[in-house]
Amino acid sequence: MPITGGSWTFFNEFKKQLGLKAVSLTGDTFKMALMPSTWTPNIDTQDDWGDISAQEISGNGYAQQTLGSKTWTRDDAADKVVWGAATASFGPASGGPIAARRAVIYDDTTTPKYLVAHCLLDATNQDVSAPDGVSLEVSLPSGIGALA
Repeated sequence: MPITGGSWTFFNEFKKQLGLKAVSLTGDTFKMALMPSTWTPNIDTQDDWGDISAQEISGNGYAQQTLGSKTWTRDDAADKVVWGAATASFGPASGGPIAARRAVIYDDTTTPKYLVAHCLLDATNQDVSAPDGVSLEVSLPSGIGALA
């Protein structure tokens, strides 16, 4: 079940660490996790995975996914550079649906594990759900973010 998701909102501590060269967009390992409707993101006060990990969804075949095929691509026609990665596939669901409201990316290489960005999985702010036997796939067709 492919999901495109909304635009990604970056956490402030990640922006700071990126500027300090503490993060490598193509060299570090980044993970994507799914969060329930009860999680409220706060880009000002939530800095690392430890701040939110207890709220991650669980069960029914769900496991975090490592972002593969990370890219940092120059687009001269649009005058921007885009950071992207391959689609993350969660599941297949087993024993019940995989349901979530948001996706979050964090840097699994750094200490602490800096929160990178989050997005709604559905533009109408509703949960998305993959039934038994189906994987929930979060695609990144426009990348995660861009410098324009």
